[in-house]
Amino acid sequence: MKRPLLWFALALPLLLGALLFANAQVEARRVVRPPIGIEPPIWPRPPVWLPPIQQVLRVESVNVSATITDGVAQTDVEQIFRNDSERPQEGVYLFPVPEGATLSDFALYDGDKKMTARLLDKDEASQTYEGIVSRLRDPALLQYVGRNTYEVRLFPVPPHATRKITLRYAEALRPEAGGARRYVYSFVADSMGGTQRTSAPPAKTTVRVTVQDDAPLANVYSPLPGVSVRHTSDRTATVTWEADNERVRGDFILYYGTARRDPVGLSLLAYNVSLPRARTAAFTPGLEGKRDSGYFLLMASPKTELADAQILPKRVVLVLDRSGSMAGPKIEQARGALAYVLQRLRPGDRFNVMTFNESNDILSSDGLLTATQDNIRRGLAFVKDIQAEGGTNIYDALDAALKMFPAKAEGDGRQNMVIFLTDGLPTVGNTDQSQIVEYARTLSRAAGVRLFDFGVGYDVDVHFLDRLAQQNKGDSDYVRPEEDIEAKVSRFYEKVASPVLTDVGLEINGVRTADVYPRPSDLPDLFAGSQLLIAGRYVGDGPVTARLTGDVNGRPVSYALSTTLPAVADADDFLPRLWATRKIGYLLDAIRLRQTEASGGDDKELVDEVVRLSKEYGVLTPYTSFLVTDEGENIGGPVPVMGGGPVHRVFRSPALGTPGISGGGGYPGGGFGGALAGPALFGLSQGAAATTQSQTLRAARKAGVAQNAVGFDSLSADRAAQERVRAVGAKTFFLRVGVWTDSAYDPAKKEPVTVVRAFSPAHFALLRAVPDLAAYSSLGDNVLIVLDSGHVLRLAPDEGATSLTPEALKALAGG
Repeated sequence: MKRPLLWFALALPLLLGALLFANAQVEARRVVRPPIGIEPPIWPRPPVWLPPIQQVLRVESVNVSATITDGVAQTDVEQIFRNDSERPQEGVYLFPVPEGATLSDFALYDGDKKMTARLLDKDEASQTYEGIVSRLRDPALLQYVGRNTYEVRLFPVPPHATRKITLRYAEALRPEAGGARRYVYSFVADSMGGTQRTSAPPAKTTVRVTVQDDAPLANVYSPLPGVSVRHTSDRTATVTWEADNERVRGDFILYYGTARRDPVGLSLLAYNVSLPRARTAAFTPGLEGKRDSGYFLLMASPKTELADAQILPKRVVLVLDRSGSMAGPKIEQARGALAYVLQRLRPGDRFNVMTFNESNDILSSDGLLTATQDNIRRGLAFVKDIQAEGGTNIYDALDAALKMFPAKAEGDGRQNMVIFLTDGLPTVGNTDQSQIVEYARTLSRAAGVRLFDFGVGYDVDVHFLDRLAQQNKGDSDYVRPEEDIEAKVSRFYEKVASPVLTDVGLEINGVRTADVYPRPSDLPDLFAGSQLLIAGRYVGDGPVTARLTGDVNGRPVSYALSTTLPAVADADDFLPRLWATRKIGYLLDAIRLRQTEASGGDDKELVDEVVRLSKEYGVLTPYTSFLVTDEGENIGGPVPVMGGGPVHRVFRSPALGTPGISGGGGYPGGGFGGALAGPALFGLSQGAAATTQSQTLRAARKAGVAQNAVGFDSLSADRAAQERVRAVGAKTFFLRVGVWTDSAYDPAKKEPVTVVRAFSPAHFALLRAVPDLAAYSSLGDNVLIVLDSGHVLRLAPDEGATSLTPEALKALAGG
């Protein structure tokens, strides 16, 4: 008995010491602490099931700097560790090498002393990880099973001292099928959640990527919210992203393409995976039952450096409401906004300025002026003398402004735009909003005019201005009382000052497409420095040609991308939610604007589609916040109310708390719930809430980010509900009664569920057989998953099988 007792006496403090350190959340890496001065023994099987213990080492900062030159990426990583305990600590730092990458430098600095690292092959790394994970029950580590790994020992770190680790690796970025190159830097998902979170996030996380190519760059794009892209030249771009005291989930992903010949470059991303169960609900008209239907994102952007001849001249009419309510700071800021635009007109442009109250006051009653220096000075003097008084006759103002443009057939290829600023409602003349919208639409379509309107303050009718812009192929935005009119309008004008392609259209041949957003009939014009993102669905594979059409100086042009769409494309798994976010945005906007029509109320067909998409893709909406409540809270579904009324009053979005749970991999759920919630969801057309709704849905219709659906954390009050949704790959999981549940699971079917104990030998055997399971397992130790084989698997913390027969393993894996 002495030998087992001696082993226990030695092993117990070693195990507790290792747990103190190894559970450290280390931004994309893991540190596993062995006892000081003693090599860790080989742990016996089965593993010991112990709860996590508070860590004592943490990552203080992470700095990632990458340079991509002609398709070859070199990444430098620097991480600072801090010992927050009162005694020295030691550990082992593990770095999983990206697939296809070559590590050229890996060092730990103890002061000025440089430590060396050693490479673990895949088999040794897998054994190391399985041992660590089974002891520590840390789901985030599961993502690294099967990868080559470097390790370096951290010498004792004194109390409250720091250590620095640096590494460098290189990899070739091969062009994907659609012409874009893809750069990825992996962050570990948050391994702990709720009250059990044991590690503070890094105080600072910084990513900086410089892209250089011998061909002009095009379509530099990232689906991560908060990424900044700055083109320093036609062939160089700098991409930055920063986070302060924030846990980073998922990956930093960057795409870029080139435009070697044409002034506009095209790139195409596709996602198409056969999911036998997860996508069996009605898809879209024309795609029902097509389990091989995929998602695409077409990116189009002009080259950064364009010749003057490639910038189209334009006609601009500035229209300002000078009614009495604009008096004071509003009119002063509006004068500054108009002056900003006038001073940035190009020599080939033509313009006019008009103000209105009960009547119109026009700079040039003889028509549009050429943008000479004399005429611009004349316009600035006109703007300086604008005074606010009187009522608001919007009908006559739009009539006069739109009639300044020649008929489209007589045009010369210029882009025509009206920039319209108002702070109120039509009060004089024809005040019927529907008639005003329809009349403006008739005039603008005849002359090919884009109408961009700005609502100033909260007294405007948001629905009216939104419809006015949408019906005239323009856009609407709103200036809140605390915002500056000049700053808002100047930022807008910078984006539209240099048109490159007008009357944009899209043709895709070789596959059948549907549900394309923006709709092909509503594609915006393309401007220098802008990027057009078009998301849609498709069926088929093989050769495909995407062709962007439009007008340049009155002549038709087209830019084409010929590529091949594979039968299976699974790298860009953010595309399904990005597409769903856009479609939901269009549907919610249609519901909102129908409130102003004679019929009123919600459209049940549209609402049903919003609910279906929300459930399948994990994008919360005012109609589906109930999906993320626990059954134990007695809110398992829609809550009926007394009497009739719009559907939006039938659902409630309670404030929810997030329980302490292990795991947390995947992207947080996002959406519209908090930003749009309220008992009169879409009935409001005035006030702060109406402005927020319009801006939120406008962002959704143009969504280019996918990490939390539309990146509306700052607008959403329903943060607790968002924490109950995770997108992992193409799947969406809802937290229900403490279990992360696959949205594809239908409990009504009462299908058999295979229960496997998390972190057991059975779990690791499944990880080797089902590659995608590692990402799903990163959610935690209590996950319900519908596998591609059709079987339902539940990972449980304290029950289930610990081993599987070869036959059972093959059945679950679908082999």
